[in-house]
Amino acid sequence: MKPLVSLFLSAGLVIGCSPASHAFHTTLSSQGQYPLPLVLNDGTSLVTAIDSTTPDLTPPTSPTDASLQVRAAPGLPNAFIAHWLGGACARDAVLTFTRSGARYELHLAVYSRSGACIAVGVFRAVRISTSVPIAVDSITASGSEL
Repeated sequence: MKPLVSLFLSAGLVIGCSPASHAFHTTLSSQGQYPLPLVLNDGTSLVTAIDSTTPDLTPPTSPTDASLQVRAAPGLPNAFIAHWLGGACARDAVLTFTRSGARYELHLAVYSRSGACIAVGVFRAVRISTSVPIAVDSITASGSEL
């Protein structure tokens, strides 16, 4: 019994000492269609808010590149925009924002509905506001619609 209690106490200490992650919630849509619930898990403690925003309709860097990209938010030094080309079959999405030294990582995971749905590309964009300015070239973006 003692080893089992020690295991649970050790697990509790590890979990209790882990960096806090703050969750932010919003719903993205494309012209009022194809709503996508989004959660951003902030492991940096720098995020102050997230908001759905109008996507930049500039084509991706290549015709097949639908991956997550990051750009500066015009006129907002304490914000940046994450955007990607998704689909109508998306059920929900999670962004995870972490820091490693002077670099940041933003990872996207989009979960799709099972069953039939319309095959259409949907531009998605979220404005991420932070307590300090973050240079977009210090952010490594990864992930795409799964």
